Parts: sequence; structure tokens; C-alpha cells
Amino acid sequence: MPPVIPLLPSVSSQSESMWATMRGGPGIRPLGALRAPLSSRSIPSLASAVGLLHLCGHKVPITMTTQAPTFTQPLQSVVALEGSAATFEAQISGSPVPEVSWFRDGQVLSTAALPGVQISFSDGRAVLRIPAVTAAHSGRFSVRATNGAGQATSTAELLVTAETAPPSFLQRLQSSTVRQGSQVRLDVRVTGKPLPVVK
Repeated sequence: MPPVIPLLPSVSSQSESMWATMRGGPGIRPLGALRAPLSSRSIPSLASAVGLLHLCGHKVPITMTTQAPTFTQPLQSVVALEGSAATFEAQISGSPVPEVSWFRDGQVLSTAALPGVQISFSDGRAVLRIPAVTAAHSGRFSVRATNGAGQATSTAELLVTAETAPPSFLQRLQSSTVRQGSQVRLDVRVTGKPLPVVK
């Protein structure tokens, strides 16, 4: 019986299937074909499983399961005070892992187009964060997930509001006694956001 020699497959893509070619030394005979679902996460474990087989120049067809992107958690609209942070977050599934793109009012969004924006995608979690929003950031934000099986889009609104406070008197009118015909000055101090109009 020939000795067991550790082997690793080389994987290549063909249509919707992936082929792992097993190569070994002289005298190692093929033991047969292996078919199993393959994804980017299963390649390491699959390589370990079949790497000890006595296969020589034998192609092993491995069917890759595909799934169009879906949003298990879509975007939610955000209302944020001017100067505060705003975060959009979505959870996406799909096989192979989708590519993610962000849009604002239909235009492709990037860190160059919107300075300060933070965009990330890891373990199916897509996040867009604006550390300090202004009124100019208000609009419709969309995230699009795309792979070979299809695409999906989720859209939400960002509404930026200014901080408001009702008018308040810091200094009220004070009673005063003056002679007839003389000038009188009455002072008050008020605060509020936006600044109140005093009449």
C-alpha cells in the first residue's frame, strides 16, 4: 500500500462549479471523485479533508451553492442633531459574499465624495458613519449588495435638524421712575435657538 502523502487542492472557477485539482507523486493512484458544496468559508476545511487522498492529476468537481443577496436587517432612517454622529447599518447575506456600494440621492458615495465618512463591510455587516453631520448631509442613502446570483438594495433617509431651544429671558424689564420729558432706556436680554426676534 503506498504511503499517505498530504496534498492540497488548487481551486479554479468554471461556470457555477469549482474544480479542485489534486496532484501527487509518481505511483499515487486516483481513488475517485468527490463532490461537496463549496464556499469561501468552507475551502480551508475542505482542503484539510481531501488533502490526504491518493489523487494524482485527478479533477474533483465541487458544486458551489449560490444565493442572491438579501437584507436580513435593512437600513433604518435616521434623525440626527446637527454636529452629532449619524450611522446607517444593514445586515446582508448571500453566496458568494456580495460586493457592497453606497449611494446618496442616487450618486455613488465614497470617502472622497463625502470627507469624513466612514464605510465598512465585515461578516455581512455594512456600516456607514458620519461623525459630525450638517444640514447638507440630509438626503436618501442607499446600500446595494451585488454578487453573481443577483443584487438587492436598501434605502433610508437622513434628516439633520438644528438644535432648538425656546426663548428665555436672561434679564427682564425693570421698573424705573423718570421725569417727564426725559429719555428712558429699557434693557432686556433673551436667549434661544434659533435666536429670537424681539419686538
